[in-house]
Amino acid sequence: MTITNKNVEKWLKMIGSERLYEMVETYPENELDGRSEIQLFADELSYLISCYEEDGNFLRDDLEECKEVLRETKNGKVIPVNARTFKPIYRPHTIEFAKSIVNRYRRMKYRYQKLNESGVYGKWL
Repeated sequence: MTITNKNVEKWLKMIGSERLYEMVETYPENELDGRSEIQLFADELSYLISCYEEDGNFLRDDLEECKEVLRETKNGKVIPVNARTFKPIYRPHTIEFAKSIVNRYRRMKYRYQKLNESGVYGKWL
């Protein structure tokens, strides 16, 4: 499906999730059933957020792991060191990856909250 709504395009770029972009972009046009692009975006966004919040889902596991990395590194300000080898436990790219995952999840939650305030609800949350 070609995205024609400028707001949806802008929101997809702001969130920065390849998975969400692919979900919206590859949605079949013949299955829209009269829904607007904003409603489709809200539905797909709510599905992805529900995956992040569902127990046993790999996205939730990744999010929890990234939060733990940020907790141990005090949001990337401190790099813990192994007491035996004096080598860092986390590499800088691991910390940056954890920051990007957590921030992406926060941007999704924020956008979904704003959609709810405007009266657009997803079918998964």
